[in-house]
Amino acid sequence: MAILKNKPIRGNRVPARLIRYIMNAYKTSPIPGEEIDPERFVSAWGCVPVEDSAIESMQMTVDLFEPGRTSARVIGYHYMQSFSPGETNPETAHEIGRQLISRLLGENPDFQIVQGTHLDKGHLHNHFFLMSLRNVDGH
Repeated sequence: MAILKNKPIRGNRVPARLIRYIMNAYKTSPIPGEEIDPERFVSAWGCVPVEDSAIESMQMTVDLFEPGRTSARVIGYHYMQSFSPGETNPETAHEIGRQLISRLLGENPDFQIVQGTHLDKGHLHNHFFLMSLRNVDGH
């Protein structure tokens, strides 16, 4: 059975380092080290599933709805969904993560989210970063 944990991320800027970690090609590719792999297990909602594009898009949302904000606040949430070794395969683990987002936030959520299924450990696990600002109105 999958285990789900979450952690609030505080700050006034989008956590670029975390997003790069979640979408890391070495961790999300079935062939370790393949940077350009069409089978990478990465998904995104409300932004492009490419590291720098996702970061830029999320930061634009922050700048649009909270221009000049300097105080730290919860800017988003880092979720981790972990499976026991041998419990599932990469395709199913990634799809379970996608379904989790759909069930919690709907098919087309108003939040920017990135998902990466990491294959580099003995157990499969999903990482998600969910922006705390809705990209339609900033709430």
